[in-house]
This record gives sequence, structure tokens and C-alpha cells, in this order.
Amino acid sequence: MKHYTKILLSSCMAGLLPVLAHAQSDTSQEEVFELSPFVVDTSADGYRAEQASTGTLIAMDIREVPMDVTVIDESLFEDTGVLNADDLGLLVASISQDETPNTNGGGGNTRYNLRGFRSVPRRNGFAPGGRLYDLTGVQRVEVIKGPNSVLYGQTDPGGIINYVPKRPLFNSRNSMALTAGTNGHRRIKIDSTGPIGDSGRFAYRLPLSYREYGREFDFFDWERFVVAPSFLARFGRSTEIVVEGEYIRQNVNLADMGPYQEVVDGMRIWDFDRRGLGRDFNRRGPFTESINRQKNITAELTTEITEGVTVRAMWTYNERDTTVNNILVDNVNPRFLRPTPLANRAQYVRPRNEIEGYKIDLLWEKTIFGIESKTVFGMERNHNVFETIQYRSFKSGNDRFIVGPIPNPLNGDEVVPEAWAPSYELWGMDLLDLPAEELAKHQLFRDRANQSLWHNYRVTETMYLMDNRLILLGGIAKGEVERTALYNETDKERGETEKSDDVVYTAGATFKASPKVNIFANTSTSFIPVYRTGLDGTPLDPQSGIGYELGLKLNLLDETLFATVTYFDLTNEGREQLVPAEDSPTNEAYWQNAGEQQANGVEVELTWNVTRQLEVFASFITFSGEITKDVNENLIGRPLQKSPETAAQLTVNYKFAQDSALKGLRLGGLISYKGKAYQNPTNQLGLVSDSYAVVNLFGRYRLPWGKEWDIFFNARNIFDKDYIAEGGGYGFPRQIDFGTSIRF
Repeated sequence: MKHYTKILLSSCMAGLLPVLAHAQSDTSQEEVFELSPFVVDTSADGYRAEQASTGTLIAMDIREVPMDVTVIDESLFEDTGVLNADDLGLLVASISQDETPNTNGGGGNTRYNLRGFRSVPRRNGFAPGGRLYDLTGVQRVEVIKGPNSVLYGQTDPGGIINYVPKRPLFNSRNSMALTAGTNGHRRIKIDSTGPIGDSGRFAYRLPLSYREYGREFDFFDWERFVVAPSFLARFGRSTEIVVEGEYIRQNVNLADMGPYQEVVDGMRIWDFDRRGLGRDFNRRGPFTESINRQKNITAELTTEITEGVTVRAMWTYNERDTTVNNILVDNVNPRFLRPTPLANRAQYVRPRNEIEGYKIDLLWEKTIFGIESKTVFGMERNHNVFETIQYRSFKSGNDRFIVGPIPNPLNGDEVVPEAWAPSYELWGMDLLDLPAEELAKHQLFRDRANQSLWHNYRVTETMYLMDNRLILLGGIAKGEVERTALYNETDKERGETEKSDDVVYTAGATFKASPKVNIFANTSTSFIPVYRTGLDGTPLDPQSGIGYELGLKLNLLDETLFATVTYFDLTNEGREQLVPAEDSPTNEAYWQNAGEQQANGVEVELTWNVTRQLEVFASFITFSGEITKDVNENLIGRPLQKSPETAAQLTVNYKFAQDSALKGLRLGGLISYKGKAYQNPTNQLGLVSDSYAVVNLFGRYRLPWGKEWDIFFNARNIFDKDYIAEGGGYGFPRQIDFGTSIRF
């Protein structure tokens, strides 16, 4: 911590030097503040965003970035009723769900598949090491497709999904929204921002929300509270400090949210009736819950050191603490297909994840021989510690931590909440608070911790040539990763450190063929360390990815229509795979680098202001991905997991004219389509999700009372489509919400 503090204080001092040097200059409220080149202009024309920074670190016109970029603004989330980060795939065709039926109901890490490969999102550009994401304090989500480890170190080959928090404003704005609907859905959201004092130097923002809802499963309930305060201070003409925080508390009564599985002739198939118990049966009972507590704080300083030279220093700390109190009826567990014997157990899990990191970037803007150049020198360091403690109890003797007796539902016994009642005493105390002699009576299943430390040293260059008709982008970086097992349940001793590193690059170009047509192309690489050891005990090689894109960015119909058409090709090598004991020369299971995966396809996205009243946002992808090389030849040719071959979404928003009798009314809809997807071709061959189309409707009416006072409705899955999503869980049922919002 002291190391980080010294760096942050040094950066702050560097930022204050130009302030002190200009202390005698006019600092009145009329002084124009120069927005940092690292900061994006978030003003948008409807659903269309003009700038993004995730792909280059500096704010750039999306039309000029030589990459496929998607930006989802807060207004689109609110209009379509997409209030949970897990549903981002409804709005972006190339994103699909990656959760399992268990993590869906248990509040697991937010993660996705992007162009066929797993993608763990980021906040403020920082890798979180696994966390929940919420949209309450988020201004926009930027999606940069393709591998790009130059800017962000270890990254996924499919691309980067970055959640950009809201920033304080110097204009006072306050809003409140209340929502209520079916499935027990309730939500309150408040957002307040404005100046602090009269100096024009300080501002704040305070978004917060509370939301809860239920599902069709017995005993299931989900609730979340979020607050995301931020503070902004400006000094001189270009020095800015932003401190932004987020606290999330989520309570979920766990449930298996997908069908069970059966094995028939060596193939896995869905058991939709769940052993005859029905879809609403919840084998976890009414007292099983997951409690997530997540805290994040980020501090950012930007300043222009001298003309054309801007520095940005950022520091972040993220902590996630989860308590899972779990009661299982194993005889209906998908992994235990036998109906007897009855095997009930209790489980207590306490995982904790802590990450601290910083990044420093220096931007040098200059013009040489008429060529505009922007060079970024940067580095990033992240320290991630993950630890978990887990206790299990099994039915034996008079052990007080045993669940039961629970009737056997497969024998026709009635399973009511009272059947789980004895388990409530189990969770009336924290196991960690028990005396050591009591704790020793119960089985310690897992107690371990590990840490990872990684650095990224990078330099990127953006050049504007031919009167800005040709934009070139290039970059190179070296990433270094160390992982150490701090202790495990066996020896409690520090393990050996596993190290890996790689040099990665990116290169791209955008050519303005005409005022309406930009042609772009790029290639980039990525690497992901593999935290496994092989048969000889040495660490496995890191995964390495390479991608290519070729596309068009079109600004047509008097600039009312902006479209991106992209062909992409991705290759990922080095995926780890477990060799079972029966196939091992030592009769012990071990890990190895398995082979190669490839994906290619075409992606289309557009925003179109058809008229002043009608706006359209749409995206489409056709995709082909498969395992092309593997040590297990039976896997070659199998498709990539949880990645539909075809997906599309269409959002339409119509605003009635001011001279119309229906002025103040907006109506719209969202149609999201996902094709079939394989669950896990390596060990779940035969399990395929459904192809489905979900239709959402929304409407908003501005009351004619002189205030920005609206009433609105959202209707999700209006036709109550019953389907298994690409993640393997049951799709969200019909949800009808009504609400009101006011701004003042």
C-alpha cells in the first residue's frame, strides 16, 4: 500500500506544479477548462455515441478508430429495461451469456462470451479479477472487439468490455425513478450531481439504487443495493482529480436456474422436468443464500505538464467478500443421477477477492512535418489476492451442522419450507466465530489462497497523415505475470511462484475513402497466463491470441445513418485441458496445453435517425467457431461453447412530434435473437441451447406540468417465450413494469 501511495502522491505533486506556476493567473469562474484528451465527450445524439477511449486510451472519434467499436449509453439501458449487466447480450449481437444455471442464480462473477471467447469485463479500464457489475453508476459500456493486450495486459481474445462510470457535472441535475411490476419487481433509483460551493472547481455525483425481484423457482429472491459516489476537483486550466467509489450488496436465495441433465448412450441431454419434480422445484430450500459485499474506489489525476504533454495517473482498489450458506439435496443434483440414497449436506463457503492496481500514462501530442502525432507511454501494475474457506457437513451421527431430516421428493414426500427448518440453526452463527475445538469437529473441505502480480509496459502511436485522411495506429507492450500459491489446506505454506510473460502488438489503419466511407483494418495479439502445471510440474505456456479485422464505417443519408460492417478472424492457442488419470502415464490427472481454437464471421451494426421522430439501433453477427487442434482428436471440429452462430438485435424508438396530439409520448421496442449454442463441447456434447427471439416493449410519457416528470412502462419478454438461453439457464419470463421518474 505504501508503494502505491508514494506513486500516487508523486503524480499529484506533478499535477500541482503547473498550478503553482500559474498561481497569479486569473482563476475566475469564466476561465475555460480544457478537457483532458483522456476523457470522452459523453454527449450523444440519441443512441449514437461520437467518441470512445477504450481501444486507444485517448478519446477518439469512433469513425476514425481502426477497430470495431460498440458503445451502449445509459439511455439505451433505461429505455429497453435492461437493468442488469448480465443482460448486455440483449443489446449487442456479438455478446452472449457465459453464466451457468448455478451462477445465474447465485450471484457469480459477471462475464460474457464475445465473438466465441470468454470475456471478463472491466471497470474504469482496470481488470477486476472477477466481480459483479451494476448499471446504477455507469454512464456507458464500451466494447472493443478483438484481442488487444497492448493496452490492458492479459486480455481475452474476443475483445474488451469496459464499464465507464458516471462523472460529476457542474450543472445541477437530480433525478428519481420508482418502478414496480410483476414477479415481485421493485426498484428505486436516485441520481444527484452538481457543483460544491461557488468556486466552479468542485463537483459531486451520487447515484444509488435498490432493486429486488423473484423468479418462477420456489424460495428464490434477488435483491441488490448500490451506491456509487464520486467527487471532482479542478485546478488551473487542465488539472483534474476524480475520486469515484462503488459499494454493492447483493443477497440472493440460491436456485438451480436451468434444466437438469441426463446421460443417454454416453450423450448428455436436458431433463426439462427435473426428475419429475417440475421446473419450480428448488433443491436448495428457503435458507440457502449468497451474500455479496463489494467495494471499489478509484482515484484519477490528469494534468497538462506542458503544452502537448498530458499525464494521467490512476489507482484502484476492489474488494469482494462473499458468504454462501448452501444446503443441497444431492439426490436430485444433476451430477448425482441416482435417486438413492438420500444425501443431504450443508456447505459454508467464504471466498474473498482483493485487487489493487495503478496505471500511469503520458500522452505526447506534436506535429512534425505536417503530420499530427499522438504517442502514449504507459505502464500498469495489478496485485490480486484470492482466498476461500469452505466447510461441508455430511449426514453422520449427531453432528449439529447436518441438514435434516429432509423428506425425499422422489419418493413422493412433500417438501415444504418447514422441512428445511433445522438448517436455520446452522446459519444462526458464523462458522468462523466458533471456538477452535468446535470448528475442528466439522469437515474442512477447502482452505486456500493465491495471489497474482502482473505488469504491463506499453507504447502506442497514432498518426494523422494526408490531411487527416489516413490514420495509423500502432503499439507494442510487454506483459509479465507472477502467480504464487500463498497456502492451501494441506501444508499452509507458501508455494512456488509461476511466471510467464509475452510481447504483444497492435497495428491498424483507417482510410477516409470519401466523406461518407472509411475503410479500416487491424491486427492485434493477446495473451492470458495459464495457472496450471504440467506432468513434469512446470507451468504451462500462456494462451496466445491473434486477430484480424477488415471493415467499413459508413456515414450515409446526410449523416443520419452510421454503420459499421466488419469481417473478423480470431485464433487462440494454448487452452488448458485436464488429462484424466486413466489416460495418464503416471495414473495421475494432469494439465496440458490442448491446442487451438478459431473463429471468424461478419458483424454489422448501425444507428439510424430515420426521421426527427424515429430512431433505430441494430446489430447482427454471423459466426463460425471451432476447435481446430487438440491433443484429443475427438474434440477437433467441435464448435466453441455458448456462442450462437447467428444473433441479431433491433431497437426502435419513436417520439411523437410536438405539434401532435400525442406530444410528449415515446414508444419503442427491442427484438433480440440468439441462435442455438453448444454448452461445453469438451464434456457436455449434445447439450444445446434453444434459438429464441425475445421481444421487449417500452413507452414513456412526459406529463404536461412544467417539470421533467414522466410515467413509463417496460414489458420484457412480452410473449412469455419459454427457452434455454445460451448460458444454459431458463430465460427470464414475462416481466411487466410501470413507473414514474422526475428530474429537477
